[in-house]
Amino acid sequence: MVTGAKSSRGQPEETDTLIGTELGEYRIEGLIGRGGMGVVYLALDDLDRQVALKLMLPELANNTDFRERFIRESQAVIEHPNVVKVYEAGEIGSVLYLAMEYIEG
Repeated sequence: MVTGAKSSRGQPEETDTLIGTELGEYRIEGLIGRGGMGVVYLALDDLDRQVALKLMLPELANNTDFRERFIRESQAVIEHPNVVKVYEAGEIGSVLYLAMEYIEG
């Protein structure tokens, strides 16, 4: 990753090298956000449907506790209008991912 523009808070914003690439059936279009366990991207699936694609941080991939927590998150199927739907969960190479419903905003 390289440093790029400044964010609205004046902090350097990272330009992500995954944008424009493909991960399995997903084409990564943009960065939505980052958290303690992963990075969430806006992606298109093979049906050209926008999805939120959450990838586990590579530095946590070998940590059993984080892997189990990430997998539990993917298995938590909750049917509620205020909770995003998980479309798919899996692993490509050593990258764990969740493909979820994308809700703008």
